[in-house]
Amino acid sequence: LDESDLLLHVQPDPNRFRDPVTAAMNSRLETIQVTEPTAALNGIFDRNLVALVMDGEKFVGLLTRIDLLNHLRRQMR
Repeated sequence: LDESDLLLHVQPDPNRFRDPVTAAMNSRLETIQVTEPTAALNGIFDRNLVALVMDGEKFVGLLTRIDLLNHLRRQMR
């Protein structure tokens, strides 16, 4: 569940905040291996999804557009 999932769910009717979390969750999960270049995120973000980062079969983390922007900004130093 990310902020866009929640927004899409509750915007038509704020009473939907009372719905179970599963009602707002996206079931289309996209994974990326930790060794893949950041450019591999473009297709995932273009579909308004977040990326689950994997090291083989092990979950490492979750990346959003903001995470990528922060990463690129830090490279300017």
